[in-house]
Amino acid sequence: MDVTQVVFDLAWVSAVIGFFLPLVISFLKKVTWSDGLKKTLAILMCAGAGLVNTGVQAGWAFGTLGEFVSLAVFSIMDVYVTATVIYTNLWKGTNIDTALAGIRS
Repeated sequence: MDVTQVVFDLAWVSAVIGFFLPLVISFLKKVTWSDGLKKTLAILMCAGAGLVNTGVQAGWAFGTLGEFVSLAVFSIMDVYVTATVIYTNLWKGTNIDTALAGIRS
């Protein structure tokens, strides 16, 4: 496994996932939930997306557990930061965010 290529792939795919993930989170959350519960959902969604991204990009073949953990932490942080920035600056307070959150209320 070429770690350099995997890290590059993790970075750009994590950024793409982070761009669209706030829309998925908006669809899953309910308007009436507390802010803490909404944040917990967002963190868990980012962690799940980062873990799956890591496994897919590396073909689920890792030399050691430490290698997987270090790449997964990188991917999770990349997804979380991208999703947070995109949500705050693009989706938050828009009709799209409100409509998606209202679907499941």
